[in-house]
Amino acid sequence: MKYRHHGYRDDDYRRERESRQEKREKRGPREITTHEATVVMRCWQCGNQQSPDEGVSQLSACSQCDAALYCCRNCLHFDPGARHECRQPVDKAFRDKTISNDCELFTPRPVLDATGRRAASGSGSRSGSATPGNGDGPKDAFDSLFK
Repeated sequence: MKYRHHGYRDDDYRRERESRQEKREKRGPREITTHEATVVMRCWQCGNQQSPDEGVSQLSACSQCDAALYCCRNCLHFDPGARHECRQPVDKAFRDKTISNDCELFTPRPVLDATGRRAASGSGSRSGSATPGNGDGPKDAFDSLFK
């Protein structure tokens, strides 16, 4: 309603308010949806998902963009703010963080994917469902939080 002065189109305002209230009553409560999260490893360049169970060798490359997977950018210890961009004490610094290297401290960076998509090459390791406990329902999950 553009002008809300007493007496100005009061009937229109009342009808509009009643229709909004009817819509709210028709809606009802929202349904609770649960999602599962899967642990995956993503390519540093294109984001293509891969199961971390397969392992990453020095010659591994992304199946979608052909970028090296055994590189600093895909490592768990990669940190642009740290010395040599690595959180671990490194003897020699690798200049290019995007090409394959022979670092012994390399650990693939795991990422939780809760979008419902799964890794193309496998389902990955399951990190647990959103409903802990027996998985009987949301109420059981809520109760298990406070036991």
